[in-house]
Amino acid sequence: MRNRLVQALQALGPHISEKGLSGIPDSILALVGRISPEDFHIMYVLLMKYPNISAEWVIRGNGEMLIDEDPIEALRAENEELRRELERERQKVRYLEMKNL
Repeated sequence: MRNRLVQALQALGPHISEKGLSGIPDSILALVGRISPEDFHIMYVLLMKYPNISAEWVIRGNGEMLIDEDPIEALRAENEELRRELERERQKVRYLEMKNL
């Protein structure tokens, strides 16, 4: 997990230099260096700080490393589509009710 998290942090913009990772605050690097399978609190903090890193990828190694879209925005778009679908179904029910009168 630690290696995948470091790889994801690098992909977000920082690069490897002769002195190590640059562009990532030392406090974050210190946390990354301490991650172990039992230390999910640190993982949570990092994933909250960098929401474009896929938790599924870091923890299980599945899927894409980076999430292209904002997860909140994706949920809003899905919610809006579900609202439109619900309204279409309500209109069908109203039509059928009127037809049966």
